Amino acid sequence: QPDGSYDCVICLEVLEHVADPFAAASELVRILRPGGTLFLTVPFLTGYHGSLTSSSGAHDDYPDYWRFTHQGLERLFLRLTELEVQPLDGPLEFRVRSSPLIRLIDRFPLRQLVDRLDRPRRGHSTTRHLVTGRKAG
Repeated sequence: QPDGSYDCVICLEVLEHVADPFAAASELVRILRPGGTLFLTVPFLTGYHGSLTSSSGAHDDYPDYWRFTHQGLERLFLRLTELEVQPLDGPLEFRVRSSPLIRLIDRFPLRQLVDRLDRPRRGHSTTRHLVTGRKAG
């Protein structure tokens, strides 16, 4: 694609499957028009979810190379302005997702209780990060 082709680029749970995340991040920024917005999610503390061979094209059919801290994501997307990197889940959600309790947590009223108590905080345990930013004009 030519430089500045898109007003918005959405990349959800993909960057961990790319062999060179620095090249991929550069490409995502390159194809944004000046003032365009990036919306990206990536895993941080989560289990391996890939394979060595791809057959169906499903998310879990691709190699799983990377996990990203908020500091690493800030480095990858230095060229963006208004850059925000936010944890998506709090430490309680992270612990529940890595235990057999996951089957119970989504039942009402447990989900409401976890959502009320569990506050994601930057630099703490989280399963994923959300990155938003704009390309400078």
